[in-house]
Amino acid sequence: MKRCLKCENIINEASTYCNNCEKQLTTIPSSELKNEPENSPFAMGLPDWDVVPPETVVVRRKRKR
Repeated sequence: MKRCLKCENIINEASTYCNNCEKQLTTIPSSELKNEPENSPFAMGLPDWDVVPPETVVVRRKRKR
């Protein structure tokens, strides 16, 4: 797989043209594509802003009649 340097669109290895930005491709070595998931914030699980402390969660219960 290759990536377009301008629009970051993933393109087939055989293709030399990006349909998204309509430009000829310059190739990125496949070793750089393999390192990309490690740089993702989701590589090590969810980001910190998704974690909610348990004391902030409020559970509402129905009143007994």
